[in-house]
Amino acid sequence: MSKPLLTFLFIDATIAGGAERTTFNIINHLSRKGYSIAVISLFASNQKTFFPLDKEIQFYSINNKPTSKYIFFPIEKYLIDYFPVIIGLRRLLKKIKPVIVFSVAINPSIYYEAASIGLSGIKEVVCEHGDLDNTINHDRLSKWARVLGVKFGHSVLLLTEENRCKYNAYFKSKIKRSWVIPNAIPIKVDECNALDQPIAIAIGRFVPEKGFERMVDIWFSVVQVKPTWKLKIIGDGPLKESIMQIVRFKQLEDYIIIEPATLEIESYYRNASIFIMTSHFEGLPMVLLEAMEHGIPIVAFDCPSGPRQIIKDNEDGFLITNNDNEQFVAKIIKLVEDDTLRKQMGKKAKNNIQRFSTTQIVPLWENMINSILNE
Repeated sequence: MSKPLLTFLFIDATIAGGAERTTFNIINHLSRKGYSIAVISLFASNQKTFFPLDKEIQFYSINNKPTSKYIFFPIEKYLIDYFPVIIGLRRLLKKIKPVIVFSVAINPSIYYEAASIGLSGIKEVVCEHGDLDNTINHDRLSKWARVLGVKFGHSVLLLTEENRCKYNAYFKSKIKRSWVIPNAIPIKVDECNALDQPIAIAIGRFVPEKGFERMVDIWFSVVQVKPTWKLKIIGDGPLKESIMQIVRFKQLEDYIIIEPATLEIESYYRNASIFIMTSHFEGLPMVLLEAMEHGIPIVAFDCPSGPRQIIKDNEDGFLITNNDNEQFVAKIIKLVEDDTLRKQMGKKAKNNIQRFSTTQIVPLWENMINSILNE
């Protein structure tokens, strides 16, 4: 008898995003535990997934067009391929017959709900990777996807208890069932970084919510005091060129180095002494987990959801009042000047982050999956 098929549905599984990285980490671990898994990408910016999938995992792409062509258009433009994608997805669902579909970052729900009409035996789990206060108001696509996912899906998977409270308050009795499972650290590092290089790093997609404009402003102030320190930003995305233009305009080319997204991200972590995050909002950012696993102290804005669930303020990093650039600069300089503090915080970061290890998180996924399968 064949094993029940678990399917993970992405808008675009080929990009180098945080939701993709953390979900692929879980997918591979579940596959190694013996689960049968398929990944479906509704669109495809690249010919293959950026993050590796174990060979046992099936991969399907519905529409080989990049999502970047839609990013700054209104929803009507985004949905130009809506019906062809729905038809393709429906055909695939009928062919592979999954028992659980995980709509990653929820937006796939707007396609899945239409494609699955009349198909029995499938339970959809909508997976929120952001903060509801922001995702529900981000654009109409995001709002409709969440409304549809909550109304027609089997259950909602959230990263934090804080976000579950927000969902319960917003949707009230419409949520049938919810789960809270945080992201898991996808790597294991034996020793803390030496933290002796004059390098700070930031990692993320160049999209509006990551706040890279204010990161450039912050680093401009830092180098006025500490000109020997460099900031390396690693990532790709639609705003990358505009951020590079700001760097050139402020004549920061010698102080801010922007690198493309890479699978060899470990080398950047290993050589970093401080990690900074200036996001306007987050879910439960994977890059903070990875940085702290390397024993790197964090400086991050206390944006809605995410950093405050990971960082213990003044112990393994600094949580900065949102939009207080001056305080952000001061804390970076404090870590730059105080080697002892930097290394103490790094060691505590390494210890504190173990609550997000795969040995802690993967069993939570197994419990959820088995509970749904046994209903």
